[in-house]
Amino acid sequence: RATRCGVYSAWLKKSKSEHARAKWLTGDKNTRYFTIDFDSQLFFYAHSKENKKISAPISFQDILGAERLPPPAKATKRGKQNQSCGFLLRTKERVFELHTNSNGDAAQWVFALNAARDMGLAALSKAQAGLEGTGALTSSEIAQLENQSQ
Repeated sequence: RATRCGVYSAWLKKSKSEHARAKWLTGDKNTRYFTIDFDSQLFFYAHSKENKKISAPISFQDILGAERLPPPAKATKRGKQNQSCGFLLRTKERVFELHTNSNGDAAQWVFALNAARDMGLAALSKAQAGLEGTGALTSSEIAQLENQSQ
């Protein structure tokens, strides 16, 4: 994940709704196989490693950022294996609450997702710079025209 090339995948638990934290405590979560593909600049998940059908592919340009969630309350020794480490991924369309089993892994996911966001911003800036002086419209100009026509 630190090299910003290739593919990184792992099983993460995805909360189901905006009431995610309460549902997480009650066990209402999905385990999915999440992938960051630095080469194609996509983030997505699937129901299995082998499954070629992916859900919710997200372009790096649509990632707004990732951040760690506060650590869970201290657990008793018996309940410790049920503890998880969470983080939020904010995109233009939605917010994902994701959980892994270690603080280190959660920190690495946040770092990698923010690196992906930075790659997406750089690609967008490069594309917009290439359009200057060509007479082509930028994405913000297209959005303004769409808003005016509505």
